[in-house]
Amino acid sequence: MDRILGIHTEEIEQHSAKNMHFHRYEPTPYSVLDILFNAYPLTREDSLVDYGCGLGRIPFYANHLFHCLAKGVEIKGEYYKRALKNALTFRGEQHKIRFFLDKAEGYEVLPEDNYFYFFNPFSDAIFKRVLNQIMRSLYDVPREVKVILFYPEDEPVFYMEQHTNFVRIDELAASSQSGKDRRDKLVIYQWAPQSN
Repeated sequence: MDRILGIHTEEIEQHSAKNMHFHRYEPTPYSVLDILFNAYPLTREDSLVDYGCGLGRIPFYANHLFHCLAKGVEIKGEYYKRALKNALTFRGEQHKIRFFLDKAEGYEVLPEDNYFYFFNPFSDAIFKRVLNQIMRSLYDVPREVKVILFYPEDEPVFYMEQHTNFVRIDELAASSQSGKDRRDKLVIYQWAPQSN
């Protein structure tokens, strides 16, 4: 699929600096994205934000499929530069792809943003700060929003379900291995301010 899109995102980071707040770079497999996007197709009017986007696979693929605005937030300068390089060769709507070199909690959530994607969310402290920013944006500009967690640890799931107004609306097995690895799933939440 990378070849069709005109990008290169196949790499997996082998030796990540030891940091309790961040996980290594590993792109979400296209097969998992197909499961997600078949169940939850986006529209041209949607805006997807991928936190910890790495080389940009999800923004490029989402735009390719749905012609939506797609954004990536990345803290590592090397990956950010390579995502920008991918944007130059992307065979899609380049003007609808945006990358931000910043901490996840540094990204300013905009009223247009309505899909938020996290692969194995970073530390609890950072995840909570990012989620709180999303929720503040929703109080300022109410709208329908979905948060997608892929391969989540227990803590982000617990926080979403016990301390926010997001409601779990679905859980999708990410592969045939899901029975062996409880985290091999996509968990989808929707904003429901009346739920708490």
